[in-house]
Amino acid sequence: MCPLGSPTVALIDDANRGICVCIRNLREFGILDQWMREGLRNGTRCYTPADAEAKAKERPLALQDFYGIFLLYLAGQLTALAILVCEMFLSNMTTSDDEKKRP
Repeated sequence: MCPLGSPTVALIDDANRGICVCIRNLREFGILDQWMREGLRNGTRCYTPADAEAKAKERPLALQDFYGIFLLYLAGQLTALAILVCEMFLSNMTTSDDEKKRP
């Protein structure tokens, strides 16, 4: 990018050396470690297995856990009964009309 020997290359090299020295000093004095600990306060929670929390919350099932399933079952049975009644009613209406047309 810059021709060799130009003053820009010297400035960039000096800046890079300065940055490296700053980073090395931060690491040696423990400031980088402190920043990492502050930034990752809940870091240990991130490294726990996903099923660890689920195992802690497991409990035996109770009747209340099945209320939703029973409600769906009841809704299905009522829907089936309503369809059966409608079919029987419509069946009686059509057979009575056919019988009336016959001589």
